[in-house]
Amino acid sequence: MVLANFKARPHGRQILLPFRAVYQKHQTCLPAALAAVVGSFDVELGARAESLHRQVGGWAAAAEIDKLMITGEFADAVASGAADAGMNRDDIFTGSRDEILDALKASLHPGDWVLIKGSRGARMDTIVEGLKEWAGVKEDPPSLS
Repeated sequence: MVLANFKARPHGRQILLPFRAVYQKHQTCLPAALAAVVGSFDVELGARAESLHRQVGGWAAAAEIDKLMITGEFADAVASGAADAGMNRDDIFTGSRDEILDALKASLHPGDWVLIKGSRGARMDTIVEGLKEWAGVKEDPPSLS
């Protein structure tokens, strides 16, 4: 299941917190994983950009995401925020959209959930479309927007 949301404001990343609860409510008996793919914000953040991106990493750690994949200019800040908040560094991946798509294809199993969160400018839709093509899905994924 892929849940996509393309509204990219810093506080919009808090969707990571309730995402864990929704996942647990609907999880079947399959041993499934919960991944989040996060892209850049699409707003001018100025001097606060790095600290706000670090905060997003903290939210991912608090949501107990199994795998965090990050792309964009401030990917390292998100990764640092997640690690500082207790997320295992082995569960944090930074890279290009293509690298993230390849990593998802190599690691996803039936029943896994993926939240893709980023602005249209971050082109996160290319990851959604790539996953749909790989999985043979024609319809758009449900949206939390």
